[in-house]
Amino acid sequence: MRLQGLMTPRTSLAGGAVGAVALSFALLAAGAAATAPGTHSDGSARSEVAAQDALAAPISEPRDLEIVGQIGGQALAVDVEGDYAYFGVGPSLAIADVRDPSRPVLVGRLRLRWKELVATSDSSQNLSGIDVVGTTAYVAAWADGLQVIDVSNVLAPRLVGAVAITDRARDVHVVGTMAYVAAGDGGLQVVDASDASVPRVVGSVATPFPAEAVHVVGTTAYVAALNAGLQVIDVGIPTAPRIVGCVDMLGFAFAVHVVGTTAYLAIGDEHFEDGSLQVIDVSDRTSPRIVGSVETPGVAEGVHVVGPTAYVAERSHDGLQVIDVGDATAPRIVGSVATPGGANGVHVVGTTAYVPGYAGLMVIDVRDAAAPRTVGTVDRLGWANAVHVVETMAYVTGNIGGDFIAINVSDPASPRIVGSVETPGLAEDVHVVGNTAYVADNAPGYRSSLQVIDVSAPAAPRIVGSVVTPGGANDVYVDGTTAYVAGWDGGGLTVIDVSDRASPRIVGSAIPQGPASAVHAVGTTAYVATGHRNSPEGLLEVIDVSDASAPRIVGSVATPGGATEVHVVGTMAYVANRFPHSLQVIDVSDPMAPRILGAVLTQGPVEGVHVVGTTAYVTNGYAGGLHVIDVSDATAPRIVETVNTLDLPDGVHVVGSAVYVADWRGGLVVLGPRQSRVFLPIAMDMSFDEGQRSAARAEGLRVVD
Repeated sequence: MRLQGLMTPRTSLAGGAVGAVALSFALLAAGAAATAPGTHSDGSARSEVAAQDALAAPISEPRDLEIVGQIGGQALAVDVEGDYAYFGVGPSLAIADVRDPSRPVLVGRLRLRWKELVATSDSSQNLSGIDVVGTTAYVAAWADGLQVIDVSNVLAPRLVGAVAITDRARDVHVVGTMAYVAAGDGGLQVVDASDASVPRVVGSVATPFPAEAVHVVGTTAYVAALNAGLQVIDVGIPTAPRIVGCVDMLGFAFAVHVVGTTAYLAIGDEHFEDGSLQVIDVSDRTSPRIVGSVETPGVAEGVHVVGPTAYVAERSHDGLQVIDVGDATAPRIVGSVATPGGANGVHVVGTTAYVPGYAGLMVIDVRDAAAPRTVGTVDRLGWANAVHVVETMAYVTGNIGGDFIAINVSDPASPRIVGSVETPGLAEDVHVVGNTAYVADNAPGYRSSLQVIDVSAPAAPRIVGSVVTPGGANDVYVDGTTAYVAGWDGGGLTVIDVSDRASPRIVGSAIPQGPASAVHAVGTTAYVATGHRNSPEGLLEVIDVSDASAPRIVGSVATPGGATEVHVVGTMAYVANRFPHSLQVIDVSDPMAPRILGAVLTQGPVEGVHVVGTTAYVTNGYAGGLHVIDVSDATAPRIVETVNTLDLPDGVHVVGSAVYVADWRGGLVVLGPRQSRVFLPIAMDMSFDEGQRSAARAEGLRVVD
């Protein structure tokens, strides 16, 4: 018989033979793509050519979408084995060569069943725990349970087994053939991983509050259990683990590391503002007791102890704290180093600390405990706010530290970061014209600005000019040699002449009735959405900018809640609205009398809007998805499709048949039509029994006799 299908590799196939077939389909389809129209003239095989052709095709209004690519995201966990650091970034396991800590190099990446992940209602899809033993990585994949990955070839890690975990797999520690999983409301789960291809839960014990982290020493598991502090669990009988001791404390226990008879517990206070490191004597398992503690500037998220020094990752800009614990009764902070957006974990090898956070994986030299310093970073895109795509490049603003990041999306299935530059404040929005990117850069103390960045060499973007914008910089739109910047904090609309990139200058401004959230300009008219995200009401204000030095408001229309984004096509303005969450469709054919024609309620607050033809693509904020809205009837717009993303989508840009979403902690997410798969249909001659035929059909393959 022959199998015909159009599919990507699956990891949970029924039967090894079918799994092998699916993988063969992916590999052979990549080869087929290389020989499809679009192959290089020199005959070289480039599968991304077919992928790019598929998504760059002039399909004006892509529908029936699915995620086809992703990069970046918040990094939560890290482990180091030999020359490599293994860290979770977004929904992927990433592997970096760290032989030279100052120049870490990303060498491998594996997305872990992210299509299944996004089908859950939980938006926290990041990998939260990793333990590498030899050539096997055990990954706590949150809603997707425990994943077992073969990393013998770091260039091509592969999933070999998985097991569902009650509630969420948040952390994992492996001892021998047993994996111990901190499973949130599922307590401690004990997994027999002696057969990596079929790991199975053999025992569990409930904890009073969710289990966040676990460290096992001998036959004892130490669990950080949020409000329940430290739980001490006897795992001598894996099938019947039992709590034998505990110690309560104020706050929430997020991480634990045990050295000898001392446990070190990372704590966050009840307000999630401050934290501490608690030092606990566990020489008597049944009666653990606190012997010392030290406060940290922010919530303590992770801890790793080496000798007399504890390294604490904490949720503030002073992300890594170096603490002397030589005297357990009087631990003291001796040094710290800032990490953009805070730190989520830490692993120390020798004189190097590896810290995952909002800015990817940071590599920190800790030889001088009083003055640790960051020497390298990997995968800087941890937090994506906005995106603008030009040809094969996506330009993304993100990270707490204010980064502008250039991403090559010539192969939408495998986007890759090629360059970045740090901006002075928080990079909120970006608009690219030709070889120049214009970034709205928000900063406190009236230091917000428009940053002008040369992207003629995407691998080395550089700031070539800037101008301070009064009252904030939240959104930017560029038309010709004029940039329009919207500012919340009294800045209104600022009109900037950018004809000289090195010396942009403000030529005019207008103060609308409310705080300016967003702007879109068409010809001699600027459309400004006003109202804070939490404003009970907002406005769309129409401003005549024919005289750039004296822009004037000529019309406005009230929206039911704060207007946060606007996109204008022809005589229609599409306005994102909060409270009620909705998309408002506004007729602006008469600039002096704009009027609302229709509206549609959305599942969550609308953050981004891009309209192509009769379709609006709307990011759904805290509801965690993208709405595809039919606006062919302006009086009755309707949602025709909703696609979950990985986290909280913000900016959106549609190019060809690809939809690019800045997905906050999910990084950059690329969506494309299901019929435009990266893998091409192929046929193979094989003989299978009826059971294998049924399994193949169940996986979406067509069986042709």
